[in-house]
Amino acid sequence: MSRILLLVDNQRQRRLLAELLARRYQPIVPDSDQALEAAFDLCILDGPAWDRLSKRVRARREAAQPIFVPFLLVTARKDAGLVTRHLGKTIDHLVFTPIDKAELLAAVEICLRARRLSVEMRRLSDRERKWAEEDLRATGERLKYLLASSSVAIYTARTSGHYGPTSITENVREMLGYEPEELTADSSFWIDHVHPEDRRRILTELPRLERGVCTYEYRFQHKDGTYRWMRDEMRLITDALGNPAEIVGYWIDISERKRAEAALRASEERSRRIVETAEEGIWVIDAESRTTFANKKMAEMLGCTQEEMMGRSLFDFMDEEERALAKLLVERRRRGIREQHDFKFRRQAAPHYGRSWPPVRCSTKRGGTWAHSPW
Repeated sequence: MSRILLLVDNQRQRRLLAELLARRYQPIVPDSDQALEAAFDLCILDGPAWDRLSKRVRARREAAQPIFVPFLLVTARKDAGLVTRHLGKTIDHLVFTPIDKAELLAAVEICLRARRLSVEMRRLSDRERKWAEEDLRATGERLKYLLASSSVAIYTARTSGHYGPTSITENVREMLGYEPEELTADSSFWIDHVHPEDRRRILTELPRLERGVCTYEYRFQHKDGTYRWMRDEMRLITDALGNPAEIVGYWIDISERKRAEAALRASEERSRRIVETAEEGIWVIDAESRTTFANKKMAEMLGCTQEEMMGRSLFDFMDEEERALAKLLVERRRRGIREQHDFKFRRQAAPHYGRSWPPVRCSTKRGGTWAHSPW
């Protein structure tokens, strides 16, 4: 079982990676950075670990030559441009957060397969090489079968013109309804089936491939005429002279994710409208009792604007007597004691604070949310 070293500082990401990899591989969660000197087949780092260990990673790779030691970086999509220049030097592949399981497993398998090939080629003598080639062909057939049954379609493509695919795994048939030959026979087939609203953006951004790895999300027309959202990650491969040779990449259907995101946005918008138009005041404070949200009704009750309330302490809207009581009760709430109380707040009567305010009463609710009514 392949050993995967997880040099990931972020505990949540490290735990998630260990869970996703445990079924197929042997994840190693080290106690220190010294594990970089131990035996492993693949190392996964996040940004902080890579910043700290990049020189040691390079030295580890050089010391292992000609055996290939792959390193995979987990990073945020916004930081991709900062790390692509290191691809092929200290980093072999990127996985973006939030981590997609299919994308992660595809990247891991690509890295591990390259390592296994380098190990085998190192061990073989000239006499054994012929036998190895036969084994590799059989392995290739098995890999072809695995890829065909995967949710990730892997392809190679041209480096200019319409960037049409030159090869693609057979599972594209289940993904988009097309035979592989339909995509490869016509160099313009791919771009012609990108949604018209996404096409110009993609063609404008594709020259960025010269920097290394690029990732795009766009709609692609299924054979049934509908559009599916695709995540497309591609990498430019160069020859010995540094000239573009081909593009290698993979597709993942992210239509379900896009629908879920749209539903979440709609739900958040409905919730926002409900809160903003509520007939009672809603006030949210943080652990330091500072205002993080107040709806329009709440601001009206206190005689100020929502903007004027943001960042201000709950206690700024009380007199000295009420403030002392409120601080005591808020401290009890911090200790986990759930209670309901009535407080009196002072309402400003003019544009400037410090004048006489009529009182307003509120009842505390758990989670720091305050529902108010005139008193």
